[in-house]
Amino acid sequence: MSIKLLLAMRNEVFGKVFSDFITTRIDAQVVGICRSENEVKSLYKALKPDLLLIDVKLGVLSYSFDLISDILAENPQAKIVGVTAYLQKDIEETLFKIGAKGYMKRNDNIETMLAIIRRVNDGKTAFGTIPVNDR
Repeated sequence: MSIKLLLAMRNEVFGKVFSDFITTRIDAQVVGICRSENEVKSLYKALKPDLLLIDVKLGVLSYSFDLISDILAENPQAKIVGVTAYLQKDIEETLFKIGAKGYMKRNDNIETMLAIIRRVNDGKTAFGTIPVNDR
């Protein structure tokens, strides 16, 4: 069964390239690409994705933690993975504390990204290094 992905990326080019690349590598369908918090909220409700990949800094000046918390308050079973440019332990810890299921870097290799998507879609978490046998 195809994984329905909703992407929320500040960088439009990265969102499009990532979407195209992912859908050619795994059985996934990108059902939407958002660039604002309002778009994320409305499309999440309307499209009911299996997984939300969200830029940790969707807003230029603010983190997406409140938005993630809001989605999880309305949808406690939501599978959300934070995406950022740099591995930052404090961001990873905050994502974990608020209930996100994983964390990935934009510059991770594609196999790592795909492993994180599969792992979270399967109901597991993906924080820190993913063991090779779980990829």
